[in-house]
Amino acid sequence: MTTATRHIVRQLTPIEKRFCQYYMNCGNGSLAATKAGYSTKSAGVRASELLKRPRIKQHLEMLERNRADRHEVTADWVIAEMARTYEQALKSENYTPAIKALHLLGQEVGLFRERREVTHQHNHSVETLLLQAESGALEGDYEVVDGVAEPVPPASGEDP
Repeated sequence: MTTATRHIVRQLTPIEKRFCQYYMNCGNGSLAATKAGYSTKSAGVRASELLKRPRIKQHLEMLERNRADRHEVTADWVIAEMARTYEQALKSENYTPAIKALHLLGQEVGLFRERREVTHQHNHSVETLLLQAESGALEGDYEVVDGVAEPVPPASGEDP
């Protein structure tokens, strides 16, 4: 562990250290936050906040490097093992594992990109909504701030 890494670890609170350890084990922020000792009600929000902190990111990166070093796992090793699995699957005429290995190899080298189509249920363009917000035509009070229509909260004492 380098001096800089030790400094990062010392900056973490005990609960942050526990969060990082649990996160490395399960990969689920909410679960890791709960196991580390944060409230179950706020675990998801807390995990999201923690995972954005630079020192948490750095600590998780250090833990990941340490894990890879301990197990001697590298990207080259993973690719070689997938290729070996593919060859073995072909030899034994198990085509489903062969296809899966090929798919994983293709993903690893960036041949496949996941594409998602995003749809929405509104028939209005952003420009139209901004014009409506500026003119006061939208329900509720909105004001345009930096090109974004923001709802204006009701004054205290008024019903929302």
